[in-house]
Amino acid sequence: MRLTVHIDDNLADLLKRTAMEGHQSVSSLVAQAVEYYLVQKRRKELGGRVLEIVGKAYVSSDALELIEKGRGSDRT
Repeated sequence: MRLTVHIDDNLADLLKRTAMEGHQSVSSLVAQAVEYYLVQKRRKELGGRVLEIVGKAYVSSDALELIEKGRGSDRT
């Protein structure tokens, strides 16, 4: 998929240097960064949901299933 974004010139320079140092394209580095961000965001959200469940006097049987779903989705 093609996507156009506008970023600060300093960030663009850092992005280009980092891609060059890693022997990869800017496009692949951006894709990696976006994927990493989205996975971390999802983990944080799931962690918060699990803490809400654990904070209750009764731990729902769904807690383990929720954790496993979260783990499985970022391992593909």
